[in-house]
Amino acid sequence: MIEIVHVLGAGDKVVARSASLSSDAEAILPKSILELPDVGTDMEPNLELIVELKPDLVLASQRLTDENRKKLEDAGIAVMEDTLTGSRRYECIRNLALILQAEQKATEFINYETYYVNLVKNRVAALSRSEKPLVYFEWYKLWFSTGPGGSYDKLIVDAGGINIAENASTSSPQLSAEFVAEANPAIVIRMSTYLDGEDLASLQTLRNSILARPELSETKAVKNGTVYVIKSVLLVDRDVIGLLYFAKWLHPNLFQDIDPAAIHAEYIQRFFNAELTGVFTYP
Repeated sequence: MIEIVHVLGAGDKVVARSASLSSDAEAILPKSILELPDVGTDMEPNLELIVELKPDLVLASQRLTDENRKKLEDAGIAVMEDTLTGSRRYECIRNLALILQAEQKATEFINYETYYVNLVKNRVAALSRSEKPLVYFEWYKLWFSTGPGGSYDKLIVDAGGINIAENASTSSPQLSAEFVAEANPAIVIRMSTYLDGEDLASLQTLRNSILARPELSETKAVKNGTVYVIKSVLLVDRDVIGLLYFAKWLHPNLFQDIDPAAIHAEYIQRFFNAELTGVFTYP
């Protein structure tokens, strides 16, 4: 969320930051934000320090517990719980812009992103179901995936794919190796977190571990090498870039003219006045 606050021109109003700030976020945010007090994470916030800092508003994800939210509100601190993923993204940004009186900046940012969202939507609109590849998406642990209503399911569908877990009973299903193997996905996409490492070698190692799973050896994805690793930052804070990568991987012929890495670099330069560094996907 702190990236969006900066985009909205309110970085100088921030009095503390999360401990879960990624190195990719640190690379584009100003030093003044990076030097702010660390107040823990949504799941383990340092409530005493937050109250001591006397903020007018705490921005949190939906992982903040009801108990911790009540403690903050009892201390007279307003709490905004929301997410930048899935269908909530632009409503969240607009609401935050209203609070920060930054509607014009929010409109510029949303218009930039929705240009690419609509570009992808229009290009895949005429695809029949038989023209859409089966996709297995894996979160941060073995066989843990995304189902109906999940933000990553939305990325698959919006990019013109079919989620192998489209009929799951939950938005975050724990699948089995047998289920995935039987589904025979044409594309495998694995989310990478800071726990997996953030350099190129770490992403390569993660992909190689997927290619080496015996349960996946006969799938189209492994046989054709269409197994991809993508950092979580491109699935949350910068999910329009993630959408472009998904679309390119799922339909390379439809998106030959689209260079997600170049658009990502432009995005960072335009909204953060910074140069894009680091690695975000592999291969």
